[in-house]
Amino acid sequence: MGAFLKTIDQKIGYFYPTTRVIISIASLVLVLLPIPTIFLNIVAIGLILSIGLMHGATDHILYLNANQIPLNKSIPKAFFIKYLLTIVLMALAWWLIPMVSFILFLLVSSYHFGQTQLQYLPQAENTPIKKLTYLTWGALVLSLIVILNPSKSNELINSVQQLSIDVNEYKSIIYVLAGVFIILFAFLAAKVHQASLVFEFAELVVISIIAVKGSLLLGFALFFGLWHSLRASQVQIDKISRTNTFNWKSFLKGSLPFTSISMVGIALLLWASFYFDQSIKAEMLFLIAISILTMPHMIIYEEFYNHHDQNRSD
Repeated sequence: MGAFLKTIDQKIGYFYPTTRVIISIASLVLVLLPIPTIFLNIVAIGLILSIGLMHGATDHILYLNANQIPLNKSIPKAFFIKYLLTIVLMALAWWLIPMVSFILFLLVSSYHFGQTQLQYLPQAENTPIKKLTYLTWGALVLSLIVILNPSKSNELINSVQQLSIDVNEYKSIIYVLAGVFIILFAFLAAKVHQASLVFEFAELVVISIIAVKGSLLLGFALFFGLWHSLRASQVQIDKISRTNTFNWKSFLKGSLPFTSISMVGIALLLWASFYFDQSIKAEMLFLIAISILTMPHMIIYEEFYNHHDQNRSD
């Protein structure tokens, strides 16, 4: 088994088969065994607040790397201007046009999740069909997590004024997205190891089981913390280390300042919501905060992946 996984890893850059197997097994254990809910909630919140936030707290490092600026240099003002301006615009959008912001959040998140999952495919990053595959995979996974937990999803979404959605009405979209993804991925994966097909579809089955057997919070946390954030961290470490001294210790050290700032900001947002007696559920408010941070994060990652795509040798 170990030799098989090593062979796959050598043939498909940034595929991480061993990590994927461990993630799948650990997640199934958490949702299938009779584990107390309080423990599962602690695990879920821990994943989101640790690796979930940390993988985005190194955006300044990705910016430096993508712009070929030495990592020991000061962070340029252009980074802060771009990042903060995007955050402000997204916050205003949620305040003024929540429905549009919600749809935009789903689309942007879907694309970004798919990009982290499938960027190992050999086609160039600017290939339209590859970008569509990113979007389709991410939308499929989010649909599984949200639509297969209809009661809690409706409660959270509809706690936001101007949002009135019944996710039960969108179950058919799962089948549509699954069909489109199978067609797109089969076309793109023709040039990679056939095991990638097995891994991708096996993981979709695992995520479906997690969505059905676990809570909405646990399902989202396992996907966001492990499938997305952990693997995104592995990708950035491996790519940056090609031209710089950068490892997990560097990642942890570099992420701490902005992780701390993010935690303080989210805590203040939740406090303000309770203080002013807002009707929005705390979990939904937390997701809104994540969505506000997701847009500048995705923009930086797009630059980072495009930079390395131009210099790829795998």
